[in-house]
Amino acid sequence: MMCKRAKAVLLALSTLCLLVTMAVPASASTYSVSRLRYSTGTSTQAVIVTASGYGTSYATLETFYKDSVGVWHRAFSPMTARIGYNGFAAPGYKREGDGRSPTGKFGFGSFMWGGYSNPGVHYSYRKLVFGDWWDEHVGSSTYNSWQYYNGLYPAFAAGSEKLWTELPAYNYAATINYNTYPVVQGAGSGIFLHVGTGGATAGCVSLSTTNLLSVVRWLNPSRNPFIAMGTSSTILY
Repeated sequence: MMCKRAKAVLLALSTLCLLVTMAVPASASTYSVSRLRYSTGTSTQAVIVTASGYGTSYATLETFYKDSVGVWHRAFSPMTARIGYNGFAAPGYKREGDGRSPTGKFGFGSFMWGGYSNPGVHYSYRKLVFGDWWDEHVGSSTYNSWQYYNGLYPAFAAGSEKLWTELPAYNYAATINYNTYPVVQGAGSGIFLHVGTGGATAGCVSLSTTNLLSVVRWLNPSRNPFIAMGTSSTILY
């Protein structure tokens, strides 16, 4: 039979364990924003995409918002995402056609777009039409930008995307402002957040349609949202 002293010690230890458990966050990833190696600046919405290491095309996308007193909170449950078929590129090593997603912190484009009608986003929205291209031709004066050309053979056609034909991937999409200011020739182009098609991407970030719609409807330009991308050990402390 357990003596009274032993019972008291056991009770004290149980109480201590309970207090410790209550003090530890249920999921450390809840505080991913505070662990970022990048400044959040004036942003009050954050999207963080992390992979366990280099070489995997599977990642986790998390969403956070900052409240009126400056505390970050999770917006949605973590989402399974796919990235480039060769995983993340190390910082500064992304190259055109390498099948890797860039590492870093980036803003979003000034409008959202897709082959389907506006799903109810806070951004302005552009529905794809014949002639909407993304220039991915290294050496082009308009490299890594949206271009309209009413035809199939613009000067930049080689390597570029006919956006209106890339469905269902581009049913809905948001542009990730990678390699935009300034544009560096050959450093990679056409990095988007778009609908997943069941596999890895060529460098973009993709989600299921349901999850993507939740994210793009939530993002608000007035809150200066950003997306931080990379391996956990690279972009988080």
